[in-house]
This record gives sequence, C-alpha cells and structure tokens, in this order.
Amino acid sequence: GASVLGRSDIGSLQPGNCADFFAINMDSLAFAGALHDPVAAALLCAPQQADWVMVNGNIVVEDGHLTNIDLPRVLEAHNKIAADMFVA
Repeated sequence: GASVLGRSDIGSLQPGNCADFFAINMDSLAFAGALHDPVAAALLCAPQQADWVMVNGNIVVEDGHLTNIDLPRVLEAHNKIAADMFVA
C-alpha cells in the first residue's frame, strides 16, 4: 500500500518511518471463537480496550493506560460540558 501511495515513510516498522499500530490481548472471553481471523475479530467483536497503541512512533496507550493525557482532568471537563448541555 505504501508504494501505491508513493510513500517511503510508511509500510514497515523501522526507525525513521511513521509507526501506527495497536495490540490487543485476544485471550479473553470477548474473542472466544474468533482467533481464526484476528483482523475481523478486532473489527467486529465487542469494543475492547487496547493494550498498546502507538501513533507516529509515540506510545499513547501502554498496558491499557493512556500515557499522554491527564485522564481524570479530561473526564471532569467532559462531564461538566455534558452536564452544561443537558436541559432538564
């Protein structure tokens, strides 16, 4: 796909290339019976929390936890905005 797009900075995991990927542990009840097609399982099974996510070479989820945001602060702000939008 990278060559069709004329891109030499994508298409493989190596130094200097963009690196976006995710990893999920498929040894769980949510993926029972789906291991014959892991791609379909990741797309079609119930939404799961990713164990690892890398975007442009930066780890943004590690061991299931976000690494680049202050989640309690974001949740507080989100809940405030949602409450402000609610019209009783």
